[in-house]
Order: sequence, then structure tokens, then C-alpha cells
Amino acid sequence: MKYYKFKVAKINAGTPSHYIARFESAGQGIEVFEAENTFQDFSVVSIANDDKASEIINAQDSNLELVEIELDEFTTLKESSYTYKRIQENLQALKAVKLQELSEAFKEVTTKTKVTVSGVGIVDGGRSNLQDISGIIETFEESGQETMLFRIADNSFVSVNAEQLKAIKKAIILKGQELYQKKWEIEAKLATAKTFDEIRAIKVEF
Repeated sequence: MKYYKFKVAKINAGTPSHYIARFESAGQGIEVFEAENTFQDFSVVSIANDDKASEIINAQDSNLELVEIELDEFTTLKESSYTYKRIQENLQALKAVKLQELSEAFKEVTTKTKVTVSGVGIVDGGRSNLQDISGIIETFEESGQETMLFRIADNSFVSVNAEQLKAIKKAIILKGQELYQKKWEIEAKLATAKTFDEIRAIKVEF
């Protein structure tokens, strides 16, 4: 990897042949970061292919006065550049969209999730169902009954005892913890993503 700094230049200002000299290249492996004040401050460019770097540099307008620099100086100039700041703003905007998608998906899954309970069947999970089952357990224990009818996810009824009711509650809690863990993992990936491709590749799935 090669790194260079340069200043955008106004050539023949005020004449019919006036033009602005900028780094010109759309090749792969080339990144250009222009300064906030392109005419006074240094802009920078990185070229991934060392073998072609000289050829690319020699093809540029000599008025740019390209100077090869070390990575540390390149990084400092890049991170203060207009281009880099705009990229970071766009990255944050894309992350915000992804986080909103995550929030909506998490809200839906914690409302409509299903949980399989051994000996009982598939039951409705989620926050409201956890509150419901907690209340059912309390009133069931106070009733002194050995079994009760419980409505499962397909709207049919099954006979359950106290231990099965507790198993339902535990299963809902564990499912909730699993969903939260998945949510936190996605949030962590988004927090560390540094490129648009990395952000887009993060799947919001539960």
C-alpha cells in the first residue's frame, strides 16, 4: 500500500484555459480523501497496488505535487478530510436505519414468539404472556387444584399441572434471554462495522 498527499490546484485562474487539478482515477484499490479546504489543506490518496502506484502517480497533473507519506500521516490527514467525515455521517445514517429495523423486528418477535414446552406443546411467548403465566401460577397454587386447562398457541386446550406451568414460565424466560442475546450480538456487530458492505451484510434475524 502506498500513500500520498497533495493539494488541489487552480490553474490559469481567470483565463479561458482555467481548470482545477484534482487527483483523477477511478481504479480499484484507490481511495481519495479530499480536505475540507481543498486548495489550502492536504488531501490524501491510498493506492493498494504497489507495482502500479508509480504509473498511477505519473499519470496525474504535475500541479498536484504529489508527495509520498507514511501511514500515520495519511491516517491523520484522512480522518480530518471532508470526504472521510461525509463517509462517517453516511455510515452512521445507515447504522441508524439498521438499528430501527432491529428494534422493530425485536418488538415483533418478543410479542409473537412461540415456545415449545416438553409435555405441553407450543405456547405463546413474549412479555405479556410471561406476565400472564406468572399470574396463572399464583392463582393456580392458591386454588389447591391438581390440574387446569391451559390454552396453547394453536388455541386448543391441554391439561397441565403446577410443574408444567412452571416449565412454561421458564421456557418463556429462556426464550426471552435468547432473543435479547441475539439482539445484543447484532448491536455489537453494528457498533464495530466500518464499511457500508459490513453494515449491509448484517442480517436482522431471530
